[in-house]
Order: sequence, then structure tokens, then C-alpha cells
Amino acid sequence: MFKDIRSLTKHSMIYSVGNIATRLVGIILIPLYTRVIPVDMFGIYALFEVTIQFGQGLLLFGLPTAIFRWFSTEKIEQRRLIFSTAFHFSVFISFLLCLIFFFGRIELSNLFFHADSYATHFVLTALIIACLLPTQLLSAKLRFDNKSLHFISVKLVKFFTQLIVTIILVAKIKAGILGILWGHFISDVIVLIILIPYTLKNITLNFNHSFLIGMIRFGVPLSISGLSSRFLNMGDRYILGLLTDMKTVGIYAIGYKIANLVDTLIIQSFQNAFIPMAWKKVSTQNSKRFYAKTLTYLSFLLAWIALFLSVFRHEIIHLFTKNSDYWEASNIIGIVVLAVCIKGVATIVKMGLQFSKQTKYIALSVFTAALLNAGLNFLFIPKYSFYGAAYATLASFVFMMGFVLLLSQKYYPVQYEWKRIFLISISCFFLYITSLGVNHYQPVLKIILKLIMVLFYPLVLYVIRFFDKNEIYRLKGAWVKWRNPQNWKHNLKKIKL
Repeated sequence: MFKDIRSLTKHSMIYSVGNIATRLVGIILIPLYTRVIPVDMFGIYALFEVTIQFGQGLLLFGLPTAIFRWFSTEKIEQRRLIFSTAFHFSVFISFLLCLIFFFGRIELSNLFFHADSYATHFVLTALIIACLLPTQLLSAKLRFDNKSLHFISVKLVKFFTQLIVTIILVAKIKAGILGILWGHFISDVIVLIILIPYTLKNITLNFNHSFLIGMIRFGVPLSISGLSSRFLNMGDRYILGLLTDMKTVGIYAIGYKIANLVDTLIIQSFQNAFIPMAWKKVSTQNSKRFYAKTLTYLSFLLAWIALFLSVFRHEIIHLFTKNSDYWEASNIIGIVVLAVCIKGVATIVKMGLQFSKQTKYIALSVFTAALLNAGLNFLFIPKYSFYGAAYATLASFVFMMGFVLLLSQKYYPVQYEWKRIFLISISCFFLYITSLGVNHYQPVLKIILKLIMVLFYPLVLYVIRFFDKNEIYRLKGAWVKWRNPQNWKHNLKKIKL
């Protein structure tokens, strides 16, 4: 059991570096964006960013997850044909998308912004999506093969390329949001070039229609679920733009980016490592205990990071930007962080519906939550502005989690450690409420006290007897092993990647 947990943790940490590198570009460049780009223009960029995510989620048809399923059920010698079929289909869809966006670029610009000055932006958006579709399939194959070092190398190249190109275009050439999109596109092209040897090794010119139809049938419900999930995460930008103005969208987008660090640091990286391992363990004897323990430990990590972001939300926003026009974004960070944590918990819970071949309920739960989110946004935003969007997101994720949990336990019951998860939640909430009482203190003292509260979170859990004897024993062993910095080099060499 703990061997599997260690393996999952190891690969999660490696994938975490890759995912952090990819998403860290947007975080690192926030000071540059907020200094050079006005709030309303950043709101426009946020809408293009959402469009990229929606396009990618829609046109992948759930194939990255589907190939995991087909790899685990078909013969090993069929895997190359399976991957080739999915890859060729994604390239065809990419080409078709570029044609549509190129010939309809002026119409799209007028539709979204009532001006034709953003036509080039839409063409770049299509090219970015076209690059991301095959890249996502290649990333999925790397994850299945446990080639985590190859994965992280590609991600780091993308990170440095996008960072350097974007800085040059935005800071030096003053290209604005068009410079951000060019940086994204150029880095994606370089990633595809780097992956050419791996691509040629894993594909053939053959194409199997029956495999494609089967994978699409399996993946489309997941694709709808993913698309609805993207709406839960980002669709409110469209509604904010419709009901308010681009300045409001810009403020909300900055706050959401910072709150979404929980997703970047933990959830996405965890998913990359957990999903392949979960499928490999589904038929083993201790699989359900593994899922239950994993949910507990994930909840602990999510809560700890969420506590840090919520307690230091004002300090963080001031650190990222000196432009006071953006500072109001700090008020939504705590709300969005809670919503993102609930989404993270649902990552494990909904796997039961995949194992039991009930993926239609995943799509139904997320689609229903997306409809609820849209309704609540239209209801709350006119009165509460971006605060309403944040609360609508939280309410929608709570609904989705309850829906998925109810059905997953029906078809694939797992005895999750809800008592321990309750202790995680209540102790985190207690420390957060306590931190509010020091906001009127002097800045230095306030930061010290807040930091103590965050660092003492595991100790609070220990006092309320959250950890069992086996966990305490292993934690003590880990402390003995890693407490001396002189032993770190030796310990790191013993970790097999």
C-alpha cells in the first residue's frame, strides 16, 4: 500500500514540476501584465485564454483518457495502432479548425468584441489549439509509459521558450495581448518539433475506424464532462463580459489565477500520476483501500495549500502587482480556493464511475453543475459583480461533488475516510478564522503570526489525533532520513525515476 502511495507521490512531484512550469508562465508574468496591460485589456486576453481551453477540451473528444482504457484492455501489440488512430484523427481536426477560424476570423472578432481589430488574435487562438490537440495525446502516452522525465523535459522547454518570447514581445516590442498569444503559439510549435522522434516511434500510417468509434463513444461523455468542467472554471468570464465590463473580467481573472494555484500545484499534477496508476490497480485486491487512503492524503495537501493562499491572499496580490486597480481581486481568492479543493476531491471520487463504465453520469453531473453555474452567474453577477461569480462557482462545485459521490458509491462503493477528512476540513477552517483576528496587527507581526498558523497545521492535526500509529511511525522515519541536509544527495540518488 505505502509503496504504491510513494510511487504515486514520486510521479506526482515530477509531473508537478512540468505542470507548474507550463502554468507558471502566466503567474510569473502577472507583474509584467499588470504593469504594461490595462485591466480592461487583460480582461479581453482572459476571454481568449478561455476560448483556447474550451476549444482544446471540446475537440479532444476525451481521447487522452480513452487511450488509457484501450491500452489496459487491448493486447499490447495493438497499442501502437490505437495511438496512431487517435493521433491522426486529432491532426485532421486541428487542420479543419484552422481553416474555419482563418476564413471566419473577421466575423468572430465582430461577434465577440464588436470590432474587426481582433481577427489576428482569433487566428492565433486556432493555431494554438491545433498544436495542443496532438500534444495532449503525446503527453498522455508519456504518462502511460511512466516517462516522467521525458514529460518534464518537454514542459520545461515550453516554459522557458514561452517565458522568453512573451517578455520580449510584451515588454520590449509592446505587442500587448497579441504578444502573449504569439509566445504561447511559438512555444507549442517547438514542443511539437521536440516530440517528433517520440511521435515517429509510437505511430504508424495505419488507421482503425472501429478503435476510433469505440474511443470516441467512451471519450465523448468525458469530453462533455471536461467541457462543462472548463465552463465551471472559466465560463463565468464570458458572462462577466456580457453583464459587466472588461475591467471586471480582468480583476476576476487575476484573482482566479492566483486561487487556481491549488489546481496547478497539486490537482493537475496528481491527476497525471493518479489516473494511469488507478487503471493499473483497478483489478488488484487492495485497490479500494488505495483509493480511500489517496483521497485522505490528497485532502490534507489541498487543505494545507488552500490555507496558505487564503490566509495570505492580500499579501500575495500586493506581491504580484503594484497596480492598485487589480488589488480588489484578493477578496475572491478564498472563495475560489475552496471551490478548487472540492473539485480536487471529486477527481478521485468520480473514478468509480469510470471503473464501472458509467461515464455518462460524470458527463451528466458536470453538465448539470455547469447549467447551475450559468444560472447562478446570471442571477448573482448583476447584483454582486465578480463576487457573485465566485460564489456561483463554489455552489456549483459543491453540487457536482455531491452528485458524483452519490452515484459513484452506488456503482463502485469505496469506504472513504470521511471522519479524517472532516478533521482536515474543520482544523483548516479554525486556523483560517483565527488568522482573520490578526489582520489589524503591524505588517511584520501579522505575517509572522499567519505563517505560524499555516506551518502549525499538521501539528493541529496531530493534536486532534488525525494520524494513525503507522503514519506517525513512517513520518518519524522520514524525519530521521531527511532532517540532515548532508544526507539529501545520498537519499535523492536512491530514488528511482
